Amino acid sequence: MHAPPGPREPLLIGGLHWIAWIFILLALGDLVFFIVTASFSPTPSIADFVVYALTVLPAVVAILFPAALLARHPDATTRAPVFLLGTILFALVQWLFILANPLQPIFGALTPPSDDLPGFVASAEIYNGLTLVLAAVGLVLIARGLSLARRYEDEAKGPIELLVPVAAVLATVVGIVAVSKQTIPDPVPAAFVVFVAANVATAILRVAAWAYLARNAVRGWLGGEDPSVGWLLAALAAAVSIFAIVLVSLPGVLDVQDPTIVQVYGAIIVVVYALGHLGLLAAFALGLPSLDSAEEDDEPGYRGEPVYVNEFPEERRR
Repeated sequence: MHAPPGPREPLLIGGLHWIAWIFILLALGDLVFFIVTASFSPTPSIADFVVYALTVLPAVVAILFPAALLARHPDATTRAPVFLLGTILFALVQWLFILANPLQPIFGALTPPSDDLPGFVASAEIYNGLTLVLAAVGLVLIARGLSLARRYEDEAKGPIELLVPVAAVLATVVGIVAVSKQTIPDPVPAAFVVFVAANVATAILRVAAWAYLARNAVRGWLGGEDPSVGWLLAALAAAVSIFAIVLVSLPGVLDVQDPTIVQVYGAIIVVVYALGHLGLLAAFALGLPSLDSAEEDDEPGYRGEPVYVNEFPEERRR
């Protein structure tokens, strides 16, 4: 009787999984695109170049998420499929944002703007909305993948369990206040109502997705998961990204008019958003999440190998 075949070794090129190379090339293409399409004033300052570089950095970094994961875990395709899928979706979203520009003529032909809303192209807004939803789905899958890779029971949950609902409620409040300060056309077109509602809902979804990632990362860090620094970095990166989204929404609430303040405020948003993505990339580069079993299976709180290795009944509680 023949023994069952073992797991197939992943195809490595230059020591990296072949899928990792796809996203490295996509990241390089993304970088080239932003360099070629860069536009500055006739006399740009060093600050202009720095701000632009920080503006495009999150997109390039996000595309490298799957590559960083596969560099540390070449077997992630079979041992961490949910986590890997989340990073892939989040990476591909960056190219969907780029494709939105060349698709504008098609969107305009499909749904021409009306006299009531001359700047509103319905199909373009639907495309942008679905792209943001796909990004949120990617984040949720990354968060779920972290949860599935856990090996230790939570020592204490406490207030961290309230992070997602609290973040969603705050995002809802900020969104409603921002909408109340907008200039609303009279009469109000139905498309405008749908557009505003969809924008608020998308913002809430994005904040909730990042909060879910922060929650699961904090739980893993408190539970003693490896690599400890990686789990902490992921939690901090998610928190920083939530802060960046809130900063983007606040001008609609505060109604800031001073050009200098607006410029400095915009630079802060760019820096914060870049730090969030860099932190998450660093966490993946450190080996987050560890897919190895504990050295001693009788360690306090140890509850089994990662779900990808050994499906145990408690999995649905994670």
